[in-house]
Amino acid sequence: MTNRTIAWPFGAILFVLVLAGCQPQQQVVVTDKPYFDLVGLLDEQLAMFGQEHPQLNKSTQLDGESEQYSTTLDSSGWEEEMAFFMAADLNKPILLDAYEESVEETGDAAVTVYTPKQKKHNGVQRMEIHFADGALEKVVIETLDKNALFTTDRHLELNFEWKGETMRLTDYVVSGTQKMIMKDSLPYRIQGTLLYP
Repeated sequence: MTNRTIAWPFGAILFVLVLAGCQPQQQVVVTDKPYFDLVGLLDEQLAMFGQEHPQLNKSTQLDGESEQYSTTLDSSGWEEEMAFFMAADLNKPILLDAYEESVEETGDAAVTVYTPKQKKHNGVQRMEIHFADGALEKVVIETLDKNALFTTDRHLELNFEWKGETMRLTDYVVSGTQKMIMKDSLPYRIQGTLLYP
């Protein structure tokens, strides 16, 4: 008798829990990355570089002087190479709700554009995510850094190609000018082209 008395409530509770589990649950989606996940994209590319070891052909131009060379980078080298792009991440907590998104469509091409809601003297001024037939093709970023000593504007560009289901970075550009007080503007351009085995 005692055993039945104990077993019945346990069975009833178990039955109620099973029924509760069958009820539709309201899902709350929490998005901690409201803007395009540039860092996530670059992390995927860096992981792929570690497997495929692409050759980097790099050219630099600084105030009229140019240099070209080829190299193969390790993981820390690639992280350093992508530092300007990583720094342009819009998904920092301090930037929450600081940018507005718009979409421009032309035929099978579409561009998602992020611009500041208020005028900014530092950071990303514009980010464009280019798609062709729904596939990511290019990322273009314009940044500005301004303080009492200097003003630096940068144009950043990442270009991709697709091999089947795999997306690979083909080349990138970092260009712009730096202007210091009492000095002329200093133009610069860095271009990297990746060659895969």
